[in-house]
Amino acid sequence: MNSKVLENNPTAKQRYGFLLYISCLANDKDYYNKLEKQYQSTKDSENYNSLYSSVIYANALAECGETEKSWEIMKNIPGQTFASLTKWTLALDPLYQHYFSKIPEYQAMVKRLKQEKQKQESVK
Repeated sequence: MNSKVLENNPTAKQRYGFLLYISCLANDKDYYNKLEKQYQSTKDSENYNSLYSSVIYANALAECGETEKSWEIMKNIPGQTFASLTKWTLALDPLYQHYFSKIPEYQAMVKRLKQEKQKQESVK
């Protein structure tokens, strides 16, 4: 990818994130490493883009087997302004279950959500 074309593009970081994800799916670690340097050095243009870029990057990390690093990013996204990702999405989406089910902090979050839901239902 021509980095000069992306320099002034407000979605450049997201595009690098998508390419990171695709390079993981293709099992091309060399290209992933090259792109990650570009991803890390690219700035987001606004807060919403930053959150979206973080989700894309975290998905790429998880797909490449770096699930704990991915979880460290993902766990902080729910609740932020402009975030469409929720704790329930993390708990119920089969992809996130696949990525994070072995991480104790993720397991504890899912357990808490289930307990909160049971408590709410018992109050009704």
